Amino acid sequence: MKSNSRLALASVALVAVVTFGTLAAQEGDQVTNKTQLLSEALKAREEGDLKLARERYQQLQKIDPNDEAAREGLASVNAALAALSGNKSATVRTGSLLDEVASS
Repeated sequence: MKSNSRLALASVALVAVVTFGTLAAQEGDQVTNKTQLLSEALKAREEGDLKLARERYQQLQKIDPNDEAAREGLASVNAALAALSGNKSATVRTGSLLDEVASS
């Protein structure tokens, strides 16, 4: 009987260790994944690839919606994209106006 109890206790302990080890490994993988995504987002932003930066920040937010760096980075990239979009339309309008003046 004692050996059965010891075997059962050892089995439970082994299951607990494997379970906690697996959870710790998954958490470690998540941290590694978040770090990789943040690094890629920052690099893309620095290189001027705002669309890629936005994608990486969005992926980061899917993993952790409360991630402050992802939230701030995404807001910054969206503001930069909006500013570029506004500048492009202003450039188009200016060019159109110049064309109108030149043709009159």
